Amino acid sequence: MYGKQMMKRMAAIVTGLTAMTAANADGRWGDNHVTIHVDKGNWPVGSKQTYMKEIVRIFNLNPSNFWVNALYDLNNGTGSLVNGRSEIFMSSKESAPATTYNVYTWFGLGDEIVESDIRVSTKETWTYSYNKKDQWAFNGGGRPLETTLLHELGHAAGLDHETDVYNIMGEDYTHVHCNGTSSRGYLGEDACNALVSKYGRYSGGSIEDVSVSAFKRVGQRGSNGQWYSDHDFCVLTDAAGNMLWRTWDATEGLWRFSVSKGQTIITEYTFENNGETTQTPQIGIYISTDNNITTADRFMGSFNWTLSRSDDGVETLRIQFALPTNLNSATNYFIGAIVDYDGKIAEVDAQNAAYHMIRVR
Repeated sequence: MYGKQMMKRMAAIVTGLTAMTAANADGRWGDNHVTIHVDKGNWPVGSKQTYMKEIVRIFNLNPSNFWVNALYDLNNGTGSLVNGRSEIFMSSKESAPATTYNVYTWFGLGDEIVESDIRVSTKETWTYSYNKKDQWAFNGGGRPLETTLLHELGHAAGLDHETDVYNIMGEDYTHVHCNGTSSRGYLGEDACNALVSKYGRYSGGSIEDVSVSAFKRVGQRGSNGQWYSDHDFCVLTDAAGNMLWRTWDATEGLWRFSVSKGQTIITEYTFENNGETTQTPQIGIYISTDNNITTADRFMGSFNWTLSRSDDGVETLRIQFALPTNLNSATNYFIGAIVDYDGKIAEVDAQNAAYHMIRVR
């Protein structure tokens, strides 16, 4: 069917392949898009299909020429591997949470992908919720299908696992934006760089996006030569760099750091440029009495920072400032960062705020 074929298995959760950047993964499509047939029984018309369409929309915000066309025309239970067309379907046969199976044809200069099948396990506890309290990253009960399928679509485009930066192609379920109770997955800078490297920069207009997250890369993990980036919450420290005392807040699903009025602290946030060109956004720091960080909150100051478009450009910054002396004792607050707080960048996805929780002694 495909001439000389080679099918390679790339597992979603973290069975990783090698310690390389996503751009060095195996293969690419000859065209700049793939049509994937989705099981309409697994994702019927309604909330589940709307959720799937949103995943594809987010993936297609990438700044490369590669895009996904999803057709919801696969009858329930008829999905299969290596049958001449690309499919997404659920199966009890899948041992990993999800796996992408790519079929390649060898033309001498590299592997060209000719089919990509994403098989999703029915045995995993999935959540279709955007509420952080329902998601693994915040100690919720479900793995978000959104982040997993963004990861798998990366594999379908020819991206490998990632180990050395914060990345959707590493531990996907902690690669999220979170503001208020909403936690959303996104492709991120390194995966976008890889897609541009493979397929060229988008030629149909301007795609710009900057982002901030309260998660960061903390290392890599895996086994049997299979590695991927490991992520965890960013932290708060004192001026000397010692992490502040913290306790887990089950209501918020994150760490609560203990601070004093007027104390000088250092906060961490991870910033990414997911768009086409280098940007130097204004980054604002705010203190809020709730977890929805907006420009209406108490403004603590701002700075600009250049977010380049280069490999390994993902940056976790440490931002130092003094807390106000007139905060209320025995009270919880939220320290937030908003990237492009003045709205100067015309973005395709303005998920631009992240926060930490503190309690004033």
